Amino acid sequence: MTSDGWPATWSRIGRRRVLLLGYALLGVASGMAIDRDIVETIRTADVVFAVGFDPVECDKDWFATTDIVSIDSATMAEGAYHPVEILGAIDQLVAAVTSAITPKPWPPDLLAARRKAIQRQPRESSVALSPLRVIEELRAILPRDGILTCDVGSHKLMLGQFWRAYEPGTFFMSNGLSGMGFGLPAAIAAQLVHRDRPVMAIVGDGGMLMMLHDLVLLRQLGLPVVVIVLSDGSLSLIRVSAERRGFPAYGVDFQPPDFAAAAQAFGIAGDRASTIAELRAAVETALTQRTPIVIDVPIDYREYYDLV
Repeated sequence: MTSDGWPATWSRIGRRRVLLLGYALLGVASGMAIDRDIVETIRTADVVFAVGFDPVECDKDWFATTDIVSIDSATMAEGAYHPVEILGAIDQLVAAVTSAITPKPWPPDLLAARRKAIQRQPRESSVALSPLRVIEELRAILPRDGILTCDVGSHKLMLGQFWRAYEPGTFFMSNGLSGMGFGLPAAIAAQLVHRDRPVMAIVGDGGMLMMLHDLVLLRQLGLPVVVIVLSDGSLSLIRVSAERRGFPAYGVDFQPPDFAAAAQAFGIAGDRASTIAELRAAVETALTQRTPIVIDVPIDYREYYDLV
């Protein structure tokens, strides 16, 4: 359907509970942490407006059985996915639809229930720090215009769902092919482009081992990137995925090095934060002094079983 036909489409939708995909109200629409609860929340809406939504980015087929109105410049219908389509200039279509929309408010009890369903509390651990707690603390420290890059691993699924991005262009991750080792070089690129803004990379110990050589570049260029290494001695995304399918973990555990000492060997600051207070102090100092640093943070990967 072309843009000329959108009013007729809207008359078919009527006053129903509306969820806008891509509007950042719910979080990432499937494929990250708490996937089941996110999909259940999506299905609670009477109709979903998908603005520029390409199903190729989804690893599950929830969209094929959901009532969706697709607003896009080209058709996204393929296979079992047959949304009601409004095609044309996306900005004009969104302006036209939002000016005419009078959605029915979600019942307060239903809204409260869905909000509760997608909320999570950090897991208390005597072994190491909670990854979710670390993420919450880092979000509180990093300025709103600061740039975060995320590597690939269990932490990516958690960051993708729970990291709050307040401004465009402040959160970068490798989706789709999801190649490990993305986080540190992406942070270097971001810092080269935005010299005056704080840049932080959150990486796993496996991903850091793949890109340790990039610390040479941090020192050589004097880039004040803050590198947070979530160290759990495991390729935890593979471990969790295997065990959830009933397979034993095999070939995923290793002895991580002392990343703080490794950073110092490369000529930049290195620190180890075993408590939240130590983490806050190290990050705040680095952001204030505008110096590169690698902070080794031991975390308890068991929390991933609750969220991934």
